[in-house]
Amino acid sequence: MKTVLTVKDLCERWGVDARTIARYEEEGIIRRLSGIPGVRFSLTSIEKIECDGVDNLLMKKDRIIKEQSLKIIELESKLKTIREVAN
Repeated sequence: MKTVLTVKDLCERWGVDARTIARYEEEGIIRRLSGIPGVRFSLTSIEKIECDGVDNLLMKKDRIIKEQSLKIIELESKLKTIREVAN
């Protein structure tokens, strides 16, 4: 039985493309193994994510969206202030 998965393995397992896997990695949802050649993911960690369910992936994405939305609101407020001062 495999103990590590490649990007291709994970794509097939989850029915997504490599860009999605890369995005999950960038977002910290999954982490590649270090110290081995190529990009590999621990089967154990992938199974944990699967057992935790999609809800955890969605909650993480929701949190990121909320954080970005708050940042946008903050930046819009700063821009409004700058515009007022400039006029």
